Amino acid sequence: MQHDAAGNIAVEVKELDGTAYKVSVPRGAKVEELRAEVFKAGGPPPVLQRLMWKGSPLVDGRCVGECGVGDGARVHLVRNKPQDRPQVVGKLAATGRIVVVCFSREGCRTVGALKEEIVKSAGDLADVKMYLEGSPDELLDEKPLSDYGLQEGGTVRLTSAPQASTDTVPTPTPPHGIHPDLHRFLTEHSLTDYAPVLSQAGIRSLPLLQLCQPSDLPTSLPKPVQRLLVSQMTNCAETTPSAPPAPSAPCHV
Repeated sequence: MQHDAAGNIAVEVKELDGTAYKVSVPRGAKVEELRAEVFKAGGPPPVLQRLMWKGSPLVDGRCVGECGVGDGARVHLVRNKPQDRPQVVGKLAATGRIVVVCFSREGCRTVGALKEEIVKSAGDLADVKMYLEGSPDELLDEKPLSDYGLQEGGTVRLTSAPQASTDTVPTPTPPHGIHPDLHRFLTEHSLTDYAPVLSQAGIRSLPLLQLCQPSDLPTSLPKPVQRLLVSQMTNCAETTPSAPPAPSAPCHV
């Protein structure tokens, strides 16, 4: 059997009534990832799937390859009966990601409580909104789940914003006391090696460089570097608007 260009393996998952789902998963995929792919292909929610391979159940947490499932394998699917502890499948609309949530009937009777369980289970979602499959209307937090006919093993569609990161990336400080504008100019012209020389001469920012006279430049700088810096001064002088001429005194005859 040949696998696809991405290195995945093709698996056929077949129900007892003959319904088959052809899916593709990475060779190192977990069993729960295989369940999620079956669900995406139109199969039952993962919580209602019991996958069998050569008479043995496929257990979550193990890789499909470890279980002996290879490219072209046929896995049998037996639908589980609803469990004592209700489970709901959340499917992110943007990415197709699956979030399976277990909750207690006593502590999770409203949409808002179920939403909290989804956020807790996912770990990286914020501002979650919940919809029934095929409906554009958002489920209201204060409403009981029974108002929407949401049962265990059911599926809800989710939208979410990614959780904001609390990590801050510090802005690097240019070395040798050089101001960022001059450091940027030197970097653009591959002259950062001469930053210490300019700093020692007191030229630590681009405006200071532009106000310099050619004689102010350190003589230790190579001639090509001096010419480039002088051209920067000249360009600045040419682009600086000159002051308007003073009005001439009136002529008295």
